[in-house]
Amino acid sequence: MKTAKIVTMFTAGILLFSGCQATPDQSSVASKAEGLSEELMAEPLEPGELQEVDLPGHWSVSEKKSNDRVTILADLEMGKLETENLPVVEMKNHSMTQKELERFTAYFANGEELYVPQADTKEVFQNVKDRIDQKEGVYANPVLGSFLEKKSSLEEAVRLAPEKPGRDETAEVKFQKKTADAAGEAANSWAYKLGVEKEQIPDAEAFFAADVGKGRLSHIEAECYDPKIANCSRFTWITGTDRYDLEEIQRYAAMNEFITDTSGYQEQFRDLLGQYQDALEQETFSAEEGQKQAEQVMKDLGVPEMELLSADRTLWFPEEEMPDVRYAEPGDFFWQAKPEEARAAYRYVFTRAYGGISAERAGGSAAEEAADSYTSPFPVETVSITVTEEGVKAFSWTGMCEEEAVIAEHVKLLPFDSIQERLFEQIYYYYLGKGQPEEDKTNFRFQVTSAKLRYTYVTAFDKPENAWLVPAWNFEVMEGSGLDGDIRDFAGFQVTINGMDGGAIAE
Repeated sequence: MKTAKIVTMFTAGILLFSGCQATPDQSSVASKAEGLSEELMAEPLEPGELQEVDLPGHWSVSEKKSNDRVTILADLEMGKLETENLPVVEMKNHSMTQKELERFTAYFANGEELYVPQADTKEVFQNVKDRIDQKEGVYANPVLGSFLEKKSSLEEAVRLAPEKPGRDETAEVKFQKKTADAAGEAANSWAYKLGVEKEQIPDAEAFFAADVGKGRLSHIEAECYDPKIANCSRFTWITGTDRYDLEEIQRYAAMNEFITDTSGYQEQFRDLLGQYQDALEQETFSAEEGQKQAEQVMKDLGVPEMELLSADRTLWFPEEEMPDVRYAEPGDFFWQAKPEEARAAYRYVFTRAYGGISAERAGGSAAEEAADSYTSPFPVETVSITVTEEGVKAFSWTGMCEEEAVIAEHVKLLPFDSIQERLFEQIYYYYLGKGQPEEDKTNFRFQVTSAKLRYTYVTAFDKPENAWLVPAWNFEVMEGSGLDGDIRDFAGFQVTINGMDGGAIAE
């Protein structure tokens, strides 16, 4: 089963702010006496009572800065938003127990034998190097380099990897130390030279991994929260692979159009992506049918009450039809997989919700110029389930946590005008981080493309090991740049603003 961590050269266009700072000991939200300022507290609503959030019906605004070289704008229909009480809730990490590990594993193993995952063989790494040498698939892209560093890393991986798979070894269902993968680390070592941080192997008995069945067609991984290694509890089961929703296919298609190409690669890739998009749009079963199956799995496993955050069409491939692209460049999957083997699926994401507002991870980082900024101590608890017409194919429960306390039953939100001001400040700080010289005439445009009220984590006051779930605004921003007003190069990033005090929240 293919399970190694993939390290890629590209970040898929997601840019982060520079200069992230730690959560302050005291901010406009916190007070040393009570942790949460009284002025942010609101009188709780009556049962069934709703409040309307301060919003512009149509948000249309534009600002120019830096001698008109920078334009920040938004043009969105915001509509009307009503909520119930908006509490602040303290959450703590949940340590997955041995009994929970056994129960979750038995549920997905469904009576099949469990085996210790096998090390990758020389062939796995040699295949990637051969595709680079022969300029096959994504490696025929004329704008990509020669991959000399990557090929050197793959050669070292070939040297270290075994010739053949090891013998089958039955897996014991228990948390244990993570084992080193010398060949896998060698294959990814080229990225470490580019500044990608090398994954350190924690010295803690907090990990479990197993392949399911003789055919090893599905895989289970689990992790138990251990404060010494600052991780979180998670459990994942997957059969085959679920990847590439419509948005991601369209992103690859947009990037492809910027290629300067006379070799025919651009046209071939355009046609290929069109085939995957057609496969994605197959009508096989309804989103409602799949959601029922996903919710039944959550009920069977005893997942705490959560609400649906999103339901996206995606492609799922059976394991026996899936190419091994763990060490390949992003996008080579499209060239090696077969569109006709793809199954249309839905990926359902569930999170906790308060007052009718779902939780979601914070996006981006906080600019160091911001007076108030916050960080999340652990990932927002999320359940992701992929369902095809044939049934559930993937399950992931990350950031397992528990409610520790209700800090406030209901809090006030800043007027949206104030949120807009803080958002535009963060976007401008991000631009300043580029250090554009005065003589550089490049124009920048930052357009807010999405605005959603969500819950997210900030570090709990006086308890850095815990988190507060607070209402926050999550914005998606598209950045464009070019000369003489011709904006051609685009990338996206997110900004999250605390709904109570306007502080920036980093993931």
